[in-house]
Amino acid sequence: MRHRVAAIALAAFAAGCGSEGGETTGPAPGATPPRAGEPARPLPPTAAPAPVTARALREAKAGVQPYQAWSAAWAHLTAVAGPPHQQEGELYTWAAREGARCHVLAVRRDPAADRVDMIAYDPLEAGDGGLARCQASAGASAPAGRP
Repeated sequence: MRHRVAAIALAAFAAGCGSEGGETTGPAPGATPPRAGEPARPLPPTAAPAPVTARALREAKAGVQPYQAWSAAWAHLTAVAGPPHQQEGELYTWAAREGARCHVLAVRRDPAADRVDMIAYDPLEAGDGGLARCQASAGASAPAGRP
């Protein structure tokens, strides 16, 4: 079941659900994420963050566990990978280009329990649905070929 949910989350990202152009509406890095029942707070306009690397996404994933308290998970994710590239409800996604691949990290928050509900990581390659969407979210200036 968990693999099915992860596949759905990655498919939603690949299909382009949510905001366009890598905009987010989630909490700012270092900010306290919204609690259950609170509306999402829009991010203030800022300069574009430095592109995240695939290595940073792998490190971010390694430091987050299912059912972990959301505040600790969020602090780790934003410290390592920066602000999410996209948010759709309680699903936060990051993307990083690496050569011909585009890596996606998706983490979903369970607002009722205020904890991590799902973590998924997938390197998309040519021929995978959503590669172009991932690359657009990762940004044209993302470093290529960096692990």
